[in-house]
Formats: sequence, structure tokens, C-alpha cells
Amino acid sequence: MASNRRGAPLKTLDDPSAPGEGRIDVGVRIGWALRMARLTAGPQAVSQIGMVRRLEQLGLPMSSTTAHRVETGARRVGAVVDAYEQVLELAPGTLRAPVDILCRTFSYSPEDRDPGTEPVDLAHMESALHPLTTGKATGGEWLRWARASVAGGGLGMPRAHMEELVGRCLRELLRSWGTGYHTRYEALALLRCGPYAEVVLAAARDLVEHPHVQQLADVASLVGELRTPDAVAWAGQLLEDERDHVASGGVVCLENLVSTSGDPGLLAAVEEPVVRAFAAAEEGTDRWRWLTHLVRLMPRAQHARVRARLDKPLAPALAPSTDRRSDEHWRRCEVLARRVTDSLGVEPQPLLTRLLLELAVGPFETRAVTSGMLLRGQPALVAPLAAVVAEMGEEHPEPLVRARALRRLVMLEGDVLPPRVAGWLAADTAADTDTDPRRQVAALRLAASTTHEVARTVLERALEQPGTRRAALLFAGQRGSPLLGVWGAQHADPGVRGACRWWQEVGSVAVADLGR
Repeated sequence: MASNRRGAPLKTLDDPSAPGEGRIDVGVRIGWALRMARLTAGPQAVSQIGMVRRLEQLGLPMSSTTAHRVETGARRVGAVVDAYEQVLELAPGTLRAPVDILCRTFSYSPEDRDPGTEPVDLAHMESALHPLTTGKATGGEWLRWARASVAGGGLGMPRAHMEELVGRCLRELLRSWGTGYHTRYEALALLRCGPYAEVVLAAARDLVEHPHVQQLADVASLVGELRTPDAVAWAGQLLEDERDHVASGGVVCLENLVSTSGDPGLLAAVEEPVVRAFAAAEEGTDRWRWLTHLVRLMPRAQHARVRARLDKPLAPALAPSTDRRSDEHWRRCEVLARRVTDSLGVEPQPLLTRLLLELAVGPFETRAVTSGMLLRGQPALVAPLAAVVAEMGEEHPEPLVRARALRRLVMLEGDVLPPRVAGWLAADTAADTDTDPRRQVAALRLAASTTHEVARTVLERALEQPGTRRAALLFAGQRGSPLLGVWGAQHADPGVRGACRWWQEVGSVAVADLGR
């Protein structure tokens, strides 16, 4: 790994805000992401001074002082983030997409001093559109096209043509992973926040109307990128859907709407659906836990009013972390983060501890997702972080943390499966009735983006269990497995047959290509 021998000692980066409440420091997270990418880039790793010289060669002159400000989060410059990707030989959008998603999620984020927007003329638009016509566009190419499409806030394409492209990008998003996921999500988010906002919402509605939809959270989050009355109303309707994963999508959409708009007061518009949905939810279920999460997001007065109307208690919650020195969860994450940095040969990173805590333990989905994206945008960190989060999912003494770590483990999907997780899919382990089914769900979801082989007997056993069925279908669907055709034709359950057809309709792009 590269050192910073020729420059000033690196300032330790941290977010001093309390992990369980208040605002986060967005700027310092951006700076940390750039620094860590630079330090852990293997053969491409350079010192900070070396990076300044490389940026100058790319026609982006920077002083050492400016570089320091960028890497400490004092200045947000999108053009510099793009240039870091070039110097470190990362796929376009590896760093930029997570950074821009993070900044849109939190309404108080620093302004981009130079987004590096390319001039859009006919030649540029044709160049951006061409890869999409081949059916083999990378996520970076989808993102370049989306930026060109919304440049200047103009409408450059007929609605019918845009609907076809949005639908195709959305279907790829549902199967994509890693940088390929980040860039496709950001492409669609730009369209959602631009002149084609209604097209993205219409595509989301069409998806939900399919009776056998299997993947929804990503699309629900997309709708939540822009607050509009129809988006709030749509999310409220999802809360009462009889399909549990659709109802949880409504919660995801509403939390993102609250965060991107900076206005928790918008939840007043869904108060009645929340109360009705909570009354219909069975205590102890995931639906009950998701609705509890939504109630806890409400402003204090609304929270008290709604809670008085509920017919059952809220789901248990971890106490918010406010003091690192006495917080057990912080100390545990600190030990695990140190293990990761030691394996990479870099100094301890307090901000890595914070991001790991938000990802695996924290109560806020918006923070967990954006922290996961920043971490997944660091190629060297993905595998060791997935290993420690899996360890928390299996060994943490608190059941709530184990469940949360397992559910969010998929945020660290890569092309390699940690040995511990592979063990959860071994034929003898999968047959053990005492094994927590949530481990198998997490393992199937994480394995879907890899080349790891899972025995057909393990998949079919998971298919027959209610708690693991959707994960088995997701694995087969994400991989484009021939089992979709077999189960779709032969399985006795019409719900399984319908789910297989849905996955087949989503598309057949190779899963390896969807990681780019």
C-alpha cells in the first residue's frame, strides 16, 4: 500500500456527530472515500503529492493545499472524484456514484464546486446513447447517458422512447451489484430528479402492479429521491399491500423522502395508512418491525399521537449510541474495523468504525445504505468487511444486531464469497434444522453476484421453506439460472411459478456484466 511519505502527515478523519441522532458529517465521508481509495489501490496507489501530479497530467491543476482540503472533506469537487477514478484505474462511477447518492440523500450536504459536467451537443448525445442501443451498456455508460439527458433541465427524448430505456435500466438495476448497481441507481435517480421524474415513478408503479414482483426496495428508494405529492401517496398505499416485501418498500420510500427533502413533517400525509397497516400487522413479523421503524421516524408530536392509536407495542429497538467510550457496539465495531485496516496495512480509521456501525448496527436505513455504498466503492475493503459483518451476524450476543447484520450483509456483495458465508450454504449445514434461516437468506443474496456454486439440493430445500423461498428465487433469478425454467414449469405452487416468470421477464444480461 502507498504511504504519504512525501507529504504532510495525514489528518485522522472522523465524524464526531453522535451515531444515533442528529446530522452526519457528509463532507468528511467524501474526503475519506477518496483517501482510502488512493491508499488501498494496490499497484496504482500513490501519495497525496503523487496524486496532485497525476491530476495535473490530466489537465486538472491542484495545489497540495487543495488536495488536502478535498481529502479531508472541506471541499466537494465532483470533477476531482472523477479524476481519482481515472488515476486509480477504477471503473467510471466507482467513487462518484456513491458520493453523489450520499449527497442527495442528506439535504444538508455540501454543494459540488465543480460537477465536471461535459458540454452536451448532438455528437455528445449520440455518443452517450450508442452503448445503450447494443444491449450491453455498463453502469458507467448508463450514468453518462443520464447526465447528458438531464443536462440543462431539458427534455431531449420522446416519452415512449424514454420509457423503454428507463424500463431496461431499471430491470438491469434489479439484478446488478457493486459499482454496476451504484451507477445504474444514480442514472435512474438523476432522471427521477429531472424532467423525466414522472417516467421513473410510472415504471415503479408498473413494477409493483405485477402480482409476482420479487425485488422492490431499490425502486421504492428511487421514487424517494424526489418529494412529490404522488410519490408520498404511492408510498402510503404500499404500506397496506398484502405482500410483506411491498409494504416494507413503502417504508424505504418514505424514509428516503424524509431524508432527501429534509422534512419529516411529510409523514403526516400517511398517518392513517400507518395506523391501519400497523393494526393489520402481526406482532413479531418483519412487517411489524418495518412499520415500527416508520413510526420512530415521525416528529415527536406525531409519534406520540400515532403511538397512542396503535393496538400493539412497537418492536424492540437498540438504544441510540451517543458516547463512544461507553458504547459496547462502537467498541466491537472498532475491533473489527482495526482487523480490516491491519489486513490492508493502513492506519486505524475511526471513520471506518463509524461506517461499519451504521451499516451493521444502526437503526437508520438511509445511513446504512449510503455507508454501505461508500464502503462497497472501495474494492480492497469489500471482502474483509463482508467477512466481519458476517461474523457479527453469526456471533453477536444480541439477536437484534445479528438479524440486522445479516439483512444488510448484501450491501457488501462482491465477486468473492467469504468462507464463513459459503459454509452457511454447504449441503450439510443447510440441512441443519437448528441453523438460523436468516443466515441462509443472507448467504444466498450475497452469493448471487459471485461464481460460487450452490448445490441444487440446497436451493430446492430453501425453495420449500417460507423463510428462505424468496432468497432461493433471488439467487436463481440474479444468476439467470436454468432452474427458473424448471421450477416455472413444474413447481406445484403457482406463486413460485409466477416468481420464476417474473425473474425471466427481468432480463438475461450476464450477472458478471451487471457488476460493471
